[in-house]
Amino acid sequence: MYNIAIAIINWGQKMSLSERLKSAMKNSGFTQASLAEAVGMAQSSVWKLVSGEASSSRRLVDIARVLGVDAEWLQHGGESETLKNKPLPPFETMTGKYTELAVIKGDKVTNNKFLIPTSIFKSSLKAYEIESDTGINEITKGSIVVIDPKELPSQNDLVLAEINKNISAYKYIKNANNDYLSVDDSRIPLVTVGDSINLLGVIILLSKQYK
Repeated sequence: MYNIAIAIINWGQKMSLSERLKSAMKNSGFTQASLAEAVGMAQSSVWKLVSGEASSSRRLVDIARVLGVDAEWLQHGGESETLKNKPLPPFETMTGKYTELAVIKGDKVTNNKFLIPTSIFKSSLKAYEIESDTGINEITKGSIVVIDPKELPSQNDLVLAEINKNISAYKYIKNANNDYLSVDDSRIPLVTVGDSINLLGVIILLSKQYK
């Protein structure tokens, strides 16, 4: 048993900061976007830590607190991250500043969570991870969008819709005769809103990673 314990500690020491961070994020259900939101730092800074481009950050203590792991373990390795601290809800969630939404990918609910400000939270809201680039330039693969299925779309609102089993983002165009879905490329024809289209909801919040 002694040898096994030593092996676990040594393994933790050999892990890089990037590997420890990715492990902690996976265990607590954070994406890079939601972690950046919870800590209050740029997503590009989180990406640098996760990718190994950066080997340290002055925000590591805050990151450890949000992930519910030991800051010393996250910074330098050593004992298992759960030896001193077991994963806790994000600090912002516990203080009521943010509320967690389960992230939906395709038609399945994932283990990932997205933090949304409590001030705009409604029970009807849903968070989706975009699986491929859309016709809306700012909504790309990997973006997280929060939609309100109960809100009626207004002119030029961004919406999430399912067409032929493909979920994507569109701009909503209201017309006297018919309503349409459009994209940023004007060469692509408008899509008439009808029974064959599953309008999932109006997009009220977008989170994306630029690098």
